[in-house]
Amino acid sequence: MFRKISGLSIGLFCALMPFGLQARPLAVEFLPPYIAERDLCNAPGAREGEVHTEHGLGDLDLTDELRLNFLIRDINRLQRQDADRWFDFIDALITRRAQLDETFSGVGEEFSRVVLHLKARRLDELRDRNLIGQLRPRADELSNNQRLILARYYRDGILVPADLPFAQEMLREAAYGGNARALTEIARMQMRGEMLEGWDAPLDLTVTLAFGGLLGELTPSVCKRAERIAQEYLKGDLVVANPDIAYAWRKFAADMGGVEAAWRVVEYHLNADADRKNLDEMRIYLRRAAQLGLSPDDRITSQLLASGLIPAQEIEEILGFNFSQDRRRVQNSIIPYFDLGVRKNDVVVNKDSLRLQYLRELSTMPEAPGFVFADLAKEVISRKGRWAGEAEAMKLLEVAVARRDETGMQMLAGLLIRYRDDPVRINRAENLLLDTVSRFGMASSMRRLEGL
Repeated sequence: MFRKISGLSIGLFCALMPFGLQARPLAVEFLPPYIAERDLCNAPGAREGEVHTEHGLGDLDLTDELRLNFLIRDINRLQRQDADRWFDFIDALITRRAQLDETFSGVGEEFSRVVLHLKARRLDELRDRNLIGQLRPRADELSNNQRLILARYYRDGILVPADLPFAQEMLREAAYGGNARALTEIARMQMRGEMLEGWDAPLDLTVTLAFGGLLGELTPSVCKRAERIAQEYLKGDLVVANPDIAYAWRKFAADMGGVEAAWRVVEYHLNADADRKNLDEMRIYLRRAAQLGLSPDDRITSQLLASGLIPAQEIEEILGFNFSQDRRRVQNSIIPYFDLGVRKNDVVVNKDSLRLQYLRELSTMPEAPGFVFADLAKEVISRKGRWAGEAEAMKLLEVAVARRDETGMQMLAGLLIRYRDDPVRINRAENLLLDTVSRFGMASSMRRLEGL
């Protein structure tokens, strides 16, 4: 009924339905390749405290490459959180990234500012500055993914006059470049009966190319890409829904080191009908998930116990004893109050970590918001200890408070509460906590106020 296609070999095959009926999902089996088990997706990155250098344990310099990693992460994180609130700071981070990365400066920098304006919903400013229109003459410099996004702007007339021929040209160029999202969009157009000028590949080949482009190379992100293919076979709008193929892709991701995929394979057998359950395979992938670092919680253990398929003793043997659930243990300990030079993972605490260096650089920026100084205070206390780092941390938190950061207010109040014999400091701590509740809705401050 179906023709099977390996994920690493993209071949031609014929669609089973006449072209005029292609509005329905395509009957295609796109199967994962067979590759020996490995921990590709679970490969640990080099942690800053675990790197040995000739200068000692954890003594690292903040290189431009590491600095760029921090910048990219913060730009993306702040845009997700509240692009409008942090607009000026994100804009300054984009400028900083362009200064460090020549490949990003220019069209990449301009494109990032378009995305920032859209996420912040500053549409009037985006229209007045004509940032999208300025990208059109430089379309040849865009990446395939950027061409796809620009195509959508001109197709839908987002703050620029709609230009369907130009949008289709950008979409076609992105697809010819192997962009999986562009290929998927063309496939959906073909299913709706919309033809793209200059694109002659049949629907079945377009879908195959899209999935092949989505799978891509065997890099640590392959497990996430395999999950996206699995989702297509679960949704059933582009290809005919096929839970077995979705399961095969999740097994592939688990074999490549995906801990979430390994647990989904276990869940598949927990919920499958009797004729599809495979308890041996379930045990294999439960062990695999544990080896990859699955953190068992009440939901996971409850699911396993409720199924009745695996005894509690075996669950404990595979996952390990969950000490957090043992009510016989003494909960309180004086150990957290010690100023230790060694952390739980046996890594010596470096007094000048990479993140501490990065935050100090950010703190010199005039656009730096209060949370930078609050984070810097956390790092200082973490590196120097509560008592040794308190004076420096309090100075940083005063700046955070002056820049209206709610976390900094709460942290400073927590430090001031220690001085119970000083009514001025206690009153200030109370006012800071009240501010975090009334202005920022921090419910956690209510508990501190009750304790105070």
